Amino acid sequence: MLEPNKPAVQTEKTKHEAAKINREPFVLRNSGQLFYNTSPLDLKELMGDQDHIGENFASYIEAFLPAVG
Repeated sequence: MLEPNKPAVQTEKTKHEAAKINREPFVLRNSGQLFYNTSPLDLKELMGDQDHIGENFASYIEAFLPAVG
């Protein structure tokens, strides 16, 4: 559900972090959903790295919109 808009979300995250602007409204708009995840990883990538799945999954979960957590 989030995958089609992931590049736009990543771009907005990077752009607004560099400008030190609150990224949330921009990233949320680009996600096309009521939530977002700014992790560069997706679930396929998580499953493909069995040696680091715990730390990668924790990082992935932390990258969701704070209200999701």
